[in-house]
Amino acid sequence: MINRPLLSQASTARLSRTKRIDYIDLVKGIAIIGVVWSHTVHPQWYNVSYINALFFFLSGFFFKEEPFPVFFKKKIKTLIIPFTFFYLISYPFRIVLNLLDHHTLSNFDWACILDVFDITNRNNYLFVNVPLWFIFCLFIMQLIYWCMNKVVPTKYRTWIYIIVIAITIIWNDNIQETPSIFMINKAIEWLPYFIAGNLFGLKLSHLIFHYKYPYILVIATLIAFLGLQAIPCDVPAYFFLKAILFFLCILSFFTYFDENKGKICRIIRTLGVSTLFILCAHTLIQVPIQLILMKIFGQREVFTGYIDTTLTLLIIYLFIPIVNRYLPWAVGKKR
Repeated sequence: MINRPLLSQASTARLSRTKRIDYIDLVKGIAIIGVVWSHTVHPQWYNVSYINALFFFLSGFFFKEEPFPVFFKKKIKTLIIPFTFFYLISYPFRIVLNLLDHHTLSNFDWACILDVFDITNRNNYLFVNVPLWFIFCLFIMQLIYWCMNKVVPTKYRTWIYIIVIAITIIWNDNIQETPSIFMINKAIEWLPYFIAGNLFGLKLSHLIFHYKYPYILVIATLIAFLGLQAIPCDVPAYFFLKAILFFLCILSFFTYFDENKGKICRIIRTLGVSTLFILCAHTLIQVPIQLILMKIFGQREVFTGYIDTTLTLLIIYLFIPIVNRYLPWAVGKKR
């Protein structure tokens, strides 16, 4: 049994605003490892959509209502500037890769730099650096949510937003198939996870953290998740339910390791605190590693995916303190 001091609701709110929540950083660390792993050869059972859902849940945790100038300025610093920086440096990176692959640039799509302005419903956004779709999508999503909060009265928000979640999930396929500029369709598609995280995330995480027997939650949510996984069903509401169970299982598990000083936890924690940098930069490191592994092994398989993921994260881990010190503005950090 884990004995933890209980906090009042006011104390919990103050803590959430003033201090990082360690077990959430650990969850983010595992999630970002999953993102890097998803961009290489991995087992068939692995589904990156659950990792996407986990990130959007967590992103909703700390959304705060602020005056629009303050909100917009903050998002420019923490999302748009990092997005723009890595988007621009990824363009020459793609040119070099094309030259290495084909020994010519005659087949290179020079207009791929304008992908962000493309009105389309495709899922593989932003060819120059595919993972950057998440950063821009999150920016649009938060703009939408800020506007929703301005329109919907506070006392009605919970029920109205639950209805919004339901409608969005029901119309999920239509939303995906609707072309839009600036990935508005993708932002709306994933909006239910962000809303759920904002409405219930922090409260739920604190309840789990202070629960006396979190291992019961881990086992129960894991069994429920695996049970639902065994039932073939492509209905979006079914995936939403499984994503919530997956989130609760991971969160419950990592409350065990809150403030753990072990080496593995320190590494995962560092990765969790640096998710923005890893999201933006890992493709620039991972693709050259994949090319080298291809030269060595002659093909890419699941086992090379493990090597690829490990080496990519190791190099990024070594670069994190350097980037935080010399390029803090490029990764959404304060000087």
